Amino acid sequence: MNQKKKIENYQQIAMGTGLRYDETNDLFHGERDGFDFIVYAPDARYPYMMVLHTAAKSADGSTFDKQAVKGFQKSSKKIASFGQKNLDIRVSLKAQSNAEKCKDTLNEALAATTTFLRTNSYSPCCDLCGQNVETGAFRMGGEYYHLCPDCEMKMRSDIAMNAQQTAQKKENIVGGIVGALLGSLLGMLSVLILSQLGYVAALSGVIMAVCVLKGYEMLGGKLTKKAVVISAVIMILMTYFADRVDWAIILFNQGGGAEAGYSLFECYRLIPAALSAEIIDMGSYIGNLVLQYLFVALGAIPTVIGKMKQKKEEGIIARLN
Repeated sequence: MNQKKKIENYQQIAMGTGLRYDETNDLFHGERDGFDFIVYAPDARYPYMMVLHTAAKSADGSTFDKQAVKGFQKSSKKIASFGQKNLDIRVSLKAQSNAEKCKDTLNEALAATTTFLRTNSYSPCCDLCGQNVETGAFRMGGEYYHLCPDCEMKMRSDIAMNAQQTAQKKENIVGGIVGALLGSLLGMLSVLILSQLGYVAALSGVIMAVCVLKGYEMLGGKLTKKAVVISAVIMILMTYFADRVDWAIILFNQGGGAEAGYSLFECYRLIPAALSAEIIDMGSYIGNLVLQYLFVALGAIPTVIGKMKQKKEEGIIARLN
Protein backbone atom coordinates (compact mmCIF):
# COMPACT_ATOMS: atom_id res chain seq x y z
CA MET A 1 0.00 0.00 0.00
CA ASN A 2 1.43 3.38 -0.99
CA GLN A 3 1.61 6.21 1.54
CA LYS A 4 -1.03 8.36 -0.19
CA LYS A 5 -3.59 5.53 -0.15
CA LYS A 6 -2.73 4.74 3.46
CA ILE A 7 -3.32 8.37 4.52
CA GLU A 8 -6.68 8.40 2.75
CA ASN A 9 -7.71 5.17 4.46
CA TYR A 10 -6.54 6.43 7.84
CA GLN A 11 -8.54 9.63 7.39
CA GLN A 12 -11.64 7.49 6.73
CA ILE A 13 -10.90 5.48 9.88
CA ALA A 14 -10.58 8.72 11.86
CA MET A 15 -13.98 9.93 10.60
CA GLY A 16 -15.58 6.58 11.44
CA THR A 17 -14.18 6.41 14.98
CA GLY A 18 -14.28 10.05 16.05
CA LEU A 19 -10.52 10.05 16.59
CA ARG A 20 -8.10 12.61 15.14
CA TYR A 21 -5.52 11.42 12.63
CA ASP A 22 -2.05 12.89 13.17
CA GLU A 23 -0.36 12.54 9.79
CA THR A 24 3.01 13.75 11.10
CA ASN A 25 3.25 10.96 13.68
CA ASP A 26 1.10 8.52 11.68
CA LEU A 27 -1.33 7.73 14.50
CA PHE A 28 -4.76 8.50 15.94
CA HIS A 29 -5.70 10.07 19.25
CA GLY A 30 -8.82 11.29 20.94
CA GLU A 31 -11.25 10.75 23.79
CA ARG A 32 -13.70 7.94 24.49
CA ASP A 33 -15.91 7.95 27.59
CA GLY A 34 -13.53 10.36 29.31
CA PHE A 35 -10.39 8.31 28.58
CA ASP A 36 -7.70 9.75 26.31
CA PHE A 37 -6.45 7.25 23.74
CA ILE A 38 -3.46 7.10 21.43
CA VAL A 39 -3.95 4.51 18.69
CA TYR A 40 -1.10 3.41 16.44
CA ALA A 41 0.19 0.58 14.26
CA PRO A 42 3.49 -0.59 15.83
CA ASP A 43 4.63 -2.26 12.59
CA ALA A 44 4.31 -0.28 9.34
CA ARG A 45 4.02 -3.55 7.41
CA TYR A 46 0.65 -4.16 9.08
CA PRO A 47 -1.18 -0.81 8.95
CA TYR A 48 -4.46 -2.32 10.20
CA MET A 49 -3.04 -4.00 13.31
CA MET A 50 -3.50 -1.40 16.04
CA VAL A 51 -2.56 -0.84 19.67
CA LEU A 52 -4.72 1.25 22.02
CA HIS A 53 -2.80 3.24 24.62
CA THR A 54 -4.30 5.08 27.59
CA ALA A 55 -3.46 5.98 31.19
CA ALA A 56 -5.80 4.84 33.96
CA LYS A 57 -5.74 4.37 37.72
CA SER A 58 -7.89 2.17 39.95
CA ALA A 59 -9.72 3.64 42.92
CA ASP A 60 -7.70 1.60 45.42
CA GLY A 61 -4.39 1.64 43.52
CA SER A 62 -4.54 -2.07 42.63
CA THR A 63 -3.76 -3.66 39.26
CA PHE A 64 -5.75 -6.18 37.23
CA ASP A 65 -5.37 -9.84 38.17
CA LYS A 66 -4.84 -12.54 35.56
CA GLN A 67 -8.44 -13.72 35.74
CA ALA A 68 -9.81 -10.26 34.93
CA VAL A 69 -7.39 -9.86 32.03
CA LYS A 70 -8.34 -13.26 30.59
CA GLY A 71 -12.01 -12.36 30.86
CA PHE A 72 -11.46 -9.10 29.03
CA GLN A 73 -9.47 -10.73 26.24
CA LYS A 74 -12.24 -13.30 25.74
CA SER A 75 -14.90 -10.58 25.65
CA SER A 76 -14.01 -9.67 22.07
CA LYS A 77 -12.54 -11.67 19.20
CA LYS A 78 -10.84 -8.48 18.01
CA ILE A 79 -8.58 -8.20 21.08
CA ALA A 80 -5.19 -9.93 20.94
CA SER A 81 -3.68 -8.97 24.30
CA PHE A 82 -3.92 -6.64 27.28
CA GLY A 83 -0.91 -5.08 29.00
CA GLN A 84 -0.62 -3.01 32.17
CA LYS A 85 2.53 -1.36 33.53
CA ASN A 86 1.97 1.03 36.40
CA LEU A 87 -0.59 3.51 35.01
CA ASP A 88 0.08 2.51 31.42
CA ILE A 89 -2.68 0.49 29.70
CA ARG A 90 -2.12 -1.06 26.27
CA VAL A 91 -4.58 -3.17 24.30
CA SER A 92 -3.28 -4.91 21.18
CA LEU A 93 -5.80 -5.69 18.47
CA LYS A 94 -5.80 -8.43 15.87
CA ALA A 95 -4.80 -7.40 12.36
CA GLN A 96 -7.60 -6.61 9.90
CA SER A 97 -7.55 -6.80 6.12
CA ASN A 98 -8.86 -3.35 5.20
CA ALA A 99 -9.77 0.11 6.50
CA GLU A 100 -13.47 -0.66 6.99
CA LYS A 101 -12.79 -3.71 9.16
CA CYS A 102 -10.11 -1.77 11.03
CA LYS A 103 -12.61 1.00 11.79
CA ASP A 104 -15.17 -1.50 13.13
CA THR A 105 -12.50 -3.22 15.20
CA LEU A 106 -11.36 0.08 16.72
CA ASN A 107 -14.89 1.11 17.65
CA GLU A 108 -15.58 -2.25 19.25
CA ALA A 109 -12.25 -2.33 21.10
CA LEU A 110 -12.52 1.26 22.35
CA ALA A 111 -15.99 0.59 23.73
CA ALA A 112 -14.91 -2.71 25.32
CA THR A 113 -11.82 -1.12 26.89
CA THR A 114 -13.60 1.85 28.42
CA THR A 115 -16.38 -0.41 29.75
CA PHE A 116 -13.80 -2.76 31.24
CA LEU A 117 -11.96 0.12 32.92
CA ARG A 118 -15.11 1.77 34.27
CA THR A 119 -16.52 -1.54 35.51
CA ASN A 120 -13.34 -2.12 37.51
CA SER A 121 -13.43 1.41 39.00
CA TYR A 122 -10.60 2.78 36.89
CA SER A 123 -10.50 6.46 35.97
CA PRO A 124 -8.40 8.41 33.43
CA CYS A 125 -5.23 10.02 34.74
CA CYS A 126 -1.79 11.42 33.95
CA ASP A 127 0.78 8.77 33.01
CA LEU A 128 3.32 10.01 35.54
CA CYS A 129 1.64 11.60 38.56
CA GLY A 130 -1.63 9.64 38.42
CA GLN A 131 -3.84 12.67 38.97
CA ASN A 132 -7.27 12.72 37.38
CA VAL A 133 -6.70 15.98 35.48
CA GLU A 134 -6.78 17.12 31.88
CA THR A 135 -3.90 15.61 29.92
CA GLY A 136 -2.28 16.01 26.52
CA ALA A 137 -0.97 13.28 24.20
CA PHE A 138 2.81 13.15 23.71
CA ARG A 139 5.46 11.08 22.00
CA MET A 140 9.05 10.81 23.21
CA GLY A 141 11.74 8.37 22.10
CA GLY A 142 9.25 6.01 20.48
CA GLU A 143 7.09 5.92 23.62
CA TYR A 144 3.68 7.51 24.17
CA TYR A 145 2.43 9.45 27.19
CA HIS A 146 -0.69 11.15 28.50
CA LEU A 147 0.70 14.07 30.54
CA CYS A 148 -0.71 16.84 32.67
CA PRO A 149 0.89 20.32 32.25
CA ASP A 150 3.08 19.92 35.36
CA CYS A 151 4.44 16.53 34.29
CA GLU A 152 5.02 17.80 30.75
CA MET A 153 7.12 20.64 32.16
CA LYS A 154 9.07 18.27 34.42
CA MET A 155 9.73 15.83 31.56
CA ARG A 156 10.99 18.61 29.31
CA SER A 157 13.27 19.82 32.11
CA ASP A 158 14.64 16.30 32.70
CA ILE A 159 15.23 15.79 28.97
CA ALA A 160 17.13 19.08 28.69
CA MET A 161 19.29 18.17 31.70
CA ASN A 162 20.05 14.68 30.33
CA ALA A 163 20.91 16.12 26.92
CA GLN A 164 23.34 18.54 28.54
CA GLN A 165 24.99 15.78 30.57
CA THR A 166 25.30 13.56 27.47
CA ALA A 167 26.85 16.39 25.45
CA GLN A 168 29.43 16.98 28.17
CA LYS A 169 30.31 13.29 28.45
CA LYS A 170 33.46 12.36 26.51
CA GLU A 171 33.50 9.35 24.23
CA ASN A 172 35.93 6.64 25.32
CA ILE A 173 36.83 5.05 21.98
CA VAL A 174 39.17 2.42 23.45
CA GLY A 175 36.55 1.40 26.02
CA GLY A 176 33.90 1.41 23.29
CA ILE A 177 35.94 -0.92 21.09
CA VAL A 178 36.47 -3.30 24.01
CA GLY A 179 32.73 -3.21 24.77
CA ALA A 180 31.83 -3.78 21.12
CA LEU A 181 34.21 -6.75 20.91
CA LEU A 182 32.75 -8.28 24.05
CA GLY A 183 29.24 -7.75 22.68
CA SER A 184 30.24 -9.25 19.33
CA LEU A 185 31.12 -12.52 21.07
CA LEU A 186 27.43 -12.98 21.90
CA GLY A 187 26.55 -12.10 18.31
CA MET A 188 29.11 -14.59 17.03
CA LEU A 189 27.67 -17.25 19.32
CA SER A 190 24.20 -16.70 17.83
CA VAL A 191 25.63 -17.07 14.29
CA LEU A 192 27.31 -20.35 15.28
CA ILE A 193 24.28 -21.79 17.07
CA LEU A 194 21.92 -21.00 14.19
CA SER A 195 24.41 -22.31 11.64
CA GLN A 196 24.92 -25.58 13.52
CA LEU A 197 21.14 -25.96 13.58
CA GLY A 198 21.16 -25.58 9.80
CA TYR A 199 19.88 -22.00 9.62
CA VAL A 200 21.34 -18.78 8.26
CA ALA A 201 18.95 -16.17 9.62
CA ALA A 202 18.66 -12.40 9.86
CA LEU A 203 18.03 -12.95 13.57
CA SER A 204 21.76 -13.46 14.05
CA GLY A 205 22.36 -10.03 12.49
CA VAL A 206 19.88 -8.42 14.89
CA ILE A 207 21.56 -10.06 17.89
CA MET A 208 25.02 -9.13 16.59
CA ALA A 209 24.04 -5.47 16.05
CA VAL A 210 22.24 -5.08 19.38
CA CYS A 211 25.10 -6.66 21.37
CA VAL A 212 27.87 -4.74 19.59
CA LEU A 213 26.13 -1.35 19.84
CA LYS A 214 25.13 -1.92 23.46
CA GLY A 215 28.65 -3.02 24.33
CA TYR A 216 30.16 0.07 22.73
CA GLU A 217 27.69 2.37 24.44
CA MET A 218 28.21 0.82 27.88
CA LEU A 219 32.01 1.08 27.88
CA GLY A 220 32.37 3.94 25.40
CA GLY A 221 30.01 6.27 27.23
CA LYS A 222 27.92 7.34 24.24
CA LEU A 223 26.79 6.19 20.83
CA THR A 224 27.98 8.48 18.02
CA LYS A 225 28.33 8.17 14.25
CA LYS A 226 31.98 7.26 14.81
CA ALA A 227 30.81 4.52 17.18
CA VAL A 228 28.47 3.12 14.53
CA VAL A 229 31.28 2.98 11.94
CA ILE A 230 33.61 1.22 14.39
CA SER A 231 30.82 -1.17 15.40
CA ALA A 232 30.06 -1.95 11.74
CA VAL A 233 33.72 -2.87 11.11
CA ILE A 234 33.71 -5.13 14.17
CA MET A 235 30.48 -6.80 12.96
CA ILE A 236 32.07 -7.49 9.56
CA LEU A 237 35.23 -8.95 11.10
CA MET A 238 33.40 -11.04 13.70
CA THR A 239 30.98 -12.43 11.10
CA TYR A 240 34.00 -13.58 9.07
CA PHE A 241 35.56 -15.08 12.21
CA ALA A 242 32.27 -16.80 13.14
CA ASP A 243 32.06 -18.35 9.66
CA ARG A 244 35.62 -19.66 9.96
CA VAL A 245 34.88 -21.14 13.39
CA ASP A 246 31.76 -22.76 11.92
CA TRP A 247 33.87 -24.44 9.23
CA ALA A 248 36.42 -25.49 11.88
CA ILE A 249 33.63 -27.23 13.80
CA ILE A 250 32.51 -28.99 10.62
CA LEU A 251 36.12 -30.02 9.89
CA PHE A 252 36.53 -31.27 13.45
CA ASN A 253 33.25 -33.23 13.61
CA GLN A 254 32.65 -34.32 10.00
CA GLY A 255 35.98 -33.85 8.21
CA GLY A 256 38.00 -36.34 10.20
CA GLY A 257 39.71 -33.77 12.43
CA ALA A 258 38.73 -35.40 15.70
CA GLU A 259 39.69 -38.89 14.47
CA ALA A 260 43.10 -37.59 13.36
CA GLY A 261 43.72 -36.16 16.83
CA TYR A 262 43.43 -32.49 15.89
CA SER A 263 41.94 -29.95 18.29
CA LEU A 264 39.26 -27.47 17.24
CA PHE A 265 41.89 -24.70 17.26
CA GLU A 266 44.13 -26.74 14.95
CA CYS A 267 41.17 -27.40 12.63
CA TYR A 268 40.65 -23.64 12.46
CA ARG A 269 44.27 -23.15 11.39
CA LEU A 270 43.97 -25.95 8.82
CA ILE A 271 41.04 -24.37 6.94
CA PRO A 272 43.28 -22.82 4.19
CA ALA A 273 44.97 -26.22 3.69
CA ALA A 274 41.56 -27.95 3.63
CA LEU A 275 40.42 -25.52 0.94
CA SER A 276 43.57 -26.13 -1.12
CA ALA A 277 43.16 -29.88 -0.79
CA GLU A 278 39.44 -29.52 -1.69
CA ILE A 279 38.42 -31.17 1.56
CA ILE A 280 36.25 -28.07 1.91
CA ASP A 281 34.65 -27.04 -1.38
CA MET A 282 35.70 -23.47 -2.25
CA GLY A 283 32.31 -22.67 -3.81
CA SER A 284 30.46 -23.81 -0.70
CA TYR A 285 32.87 -21.88 1.53
CA ILE A 286 32.48 -18.60 -0.37
CA GLY A 287 28.74 -19.09 -0.88
CA ASN A 288 28.17 -19.68 2.83
CA LEU A 289 30.26 -16.62 3.77
CA VAL A 290 28.33 -14.41 1.34
CA LEU A 291 25.06 -15.77 2.73
CA GLN A 292 26.20 -15.06 6.29
CA TYR A 293 27.08 -11.47 5.39
CA LEU A 294 23.78 -11.03 3.56
CA PHE A 295 21.64 -12.18 6.47
CA VAL A 296 23.70 -10.34 9.06
CA ALA A 297 23.27 -7.20 6.97
CA LEU A 298 19.50 -7.81 6.69
CA GLY A 299 19.27 -7.99 10.45
CA ALA A 300 21.94 -5.46 11.44
CA ILE A 301 21.20 -2.55 9.09
CA PRO A 302 17.57 -1.97 10.22
CA THR A 303 18.69 -2.46 13.83
CA VAL A 304 21.44 0.17 13.52
CA ILE A 305 19.11 2.60 11.76
CA GLY A 306 16.45 2.05 14.41
CA LYS A 307 18.97 2.52 17.21
CA MET A 308 20.25 5.80 15.77
CA LYS A 309 16.69 7.02 15.21
CA GLN A 310 15.86 6.12 18.80
CA LYS A 311 18.91 8.04 20.04
CA LYS A 312 17.91 11.04 17.97
CA GLU A 313 14.35 11.00 19.34
CA GLU A 314 15.41 10.52 22.96
CA GLY A 315 15.83 14.25 23.44
CA ILE A 316 12.62 15.26 21.68
CA ILE A 317 9.19 15.36 23.25
CA ALA A 318 6.45 16.11 20.74
CA ARG A 319 2.88 17.00 21.49
CA LEU A 320 0.57 15.16 19.14
CA ASN A 321 -1.40 17.43 16.83
